Amino acid sequence: MTMKNYAFSLFALLLAFGTFEASAQAIDMNLTSPNITPAPALFPGKVTITFNITAEILDQQLSSDDLGSSFASVTISLSDLQGSTSLIPSGAGGDMFNWTYNAATNSYTGFSKDVLMTADVIYPITLENLPTTKVTTDLTVGFLANLNPPGDLLASESNDDAASIYTRADLNLPVTLVSFNAAKEGGVVMLRWATTEETNSDYFEVQHSTNGKNWAKIGMVKSHGESTVLRNYDFTHQSPAGGQNLYRLKMVDKDLTFAYSAIRDVRLEGSESIAYVYPNPVVDRLFIKDSGTGAEVNIYDTRGMKVYHGEVPQTGELNMKNFSNGIYVVNITRANGTETSQKIIVSK
Repeated sequence: MTMKNYAFSLFALLLAFGTFEASAQAIDMNLTSPNITPAPALFPGKVTITFNITAEILDQQLSSDDLGSSFASVTISLSDLQGSTSLIPSGAGGDMFNWTYNAATNSYTGFSKDVLMTADVIYPITLENLPTTKVTTDLTVGFLANLNPPGDLLASESNDDAASIYTRADLNLPVTLVSFNAAKEGGVVMLRWATTEETNSDYFEVQHSTNGKNWAKIGMVKSHGESTVLRNYDFTHQSPAGGQNLYRLKMVDKDLTFAYSAIRDVRLEGSESIAYVYPNPVVDRLFIKDSGTGAEVNIYDTRGMKVYHGEVPQTGELNMKNFSNGIYVVNITRANGTETSQKIIVSK
């Protein structure tokens, strides 16, 4: 064996057994809480966009550049907003990246610096005073942010975290929304909101997402239609996902004009999390529950490589006999677009 091959083999062995002292042991870096102010946007005018980046880590701080090269990047794509080299993302999260602006795509890309990211701390990323380029009645003014990869050794896919938000132009909205909150109460999530004015309003569509990209309707609440007094509403999400849960309201009036509320983020952890796969650790049979008809399952190893793909069997049972011992991520995608990811250990 050559010295080069020996060094590579030693590196792989140390990484596999967790003795490699790199600090990039992060799991589940997330982009959350996208926001645009003001909303609706006006033309001519300027807006400020914000979102947060957070990370959960196994046992130590995250170094974004522990091996001498950036392994995490954030891309911010603008829609009907004008970026420039003179407007650079800021904030505690923005300062963790080296940013460049691409005029051809009207987007920003930030590559992680050699910094430390502490577990479960919210780091805001802000872009201030972005000029609007036009305003229409469509939901086209806003941004999409992607994290690629999520900066962990247990990534469920190469590009699985995003925050998105779009606003609308017209000021003749069906309702004046004065509050919208979401909070966990036991094993459910309770959503509450209030309006002070409703004009030709029809209903509220409650939408849910686990990643900020794919949204699913989980309920509908009838509005009062015409009102000039405070009106309170509530909705209970009986089956939230383990981990991140994002919620927004689609406010629809009788001529089908609609607007979206801000996004609310609720995270269920520990004993509150819903286990969709069990047992964990697994020996030879893995059971999947609450996936619904037509759901797909993908399993990834610690390198982020897909090692299994298929539909969830009607029995909800997967044969794991051919899987080697180790840690895997099981990703379930339901027919309605919602996703659930859960880490498992195969131990025989």
